[in-house]
Amino acid sequence: MFPTLPPAKGEATMISGMQLISQPKGVRTVNGVQFQIIGSDAQTVEVNLMPQQIMRCEPGAMVHLHDGLTPKIGTDGGCRQACIRCCCVGESFFRLTYENTTSLPTPMAISASWPAKLLAFDLSTYRGLHIANGSFVGAVSSDVRFNLRMAKSVGAACCGGQGLLFNEMNGDGVAFLCGGGALIEKTLGPGEKLVLDTLSLLAWEPSVQMSVRTAGGCLMCCCGGEGFFLTEMTGPRKVWVQPMPLKKMRRAFASAGQSGQSGRSADMV
Repeated sequence: MFPTLPPAKGEATMISGMQLISQPKGVRTVNGVQFQIIGSDAQTVEVNLMPQQIMRCEPGAMVHLHDGLTPKIGTDGGCRQACIRCCCVGESFFRLTYENTTSLPTPMAISASWPAKLLAFDLSTYRGLHIANGSFVGAVSSDVRFNLRMAKSVGAACCGGQGLLFNEMNGDGVAFLCGGGALIEKTLGPGEKLVLDTLSLLAWEPSVQMSVRTAGGCLMCCCGGEGFFLTEMTGPRKVWVQPMPLKKMRRAFASAGQSGQSGRSADMV
């Protein structure tokens, strides 16, 4: 059922039937794109750009590059779409492109702006891919398009964790998304449901319907740590999950910092 990429060796099936995604070692070539994902937690992807291939990425994503790659900066869809993307979706106003203008393969590397894992998607496999706000890192493609889609219900828009608008990615080539924690993939059957923490959704196919449900009774909503609502995904097809998204990581570090300050204050007293 529409694989992301050829299954990685050592990929584990969890008790729930979900797939724990592990990156295969070595260089892979997918849809004409040669790349290698390096590292375990804070990952980097090295791409060997062929002549005339183009890397599109977020500002600040570049780690290193070699001579022969021509950088350009633009709005990637015009000022109107860039303004909506920046103000409503939490993405950058500008996007960078690096084109290999030489006659030889030329490497470069990109990474997320925070300690995240990277996941590669063969865009030619999907008829559009919905992605969580802030998850896009880069794509090697001559034709990658981003459309803004509106949540299909008021509940999903207000309480689903993705806001009123989210990105739909179309095109060819290979795209790289970032997520925190042990990244997980779930193939849903028709009508099958998966309930998630509102921040843990990373990507989903357009046929998967997103809605919300209450986290439980009044006491559960107030004291259960999940908030008032959970995200409900209904199949068919695939959903990708990130157990430790950036917002949750920030909360964990902030809580640890406050605990440390309290401890130091108590010692001083």
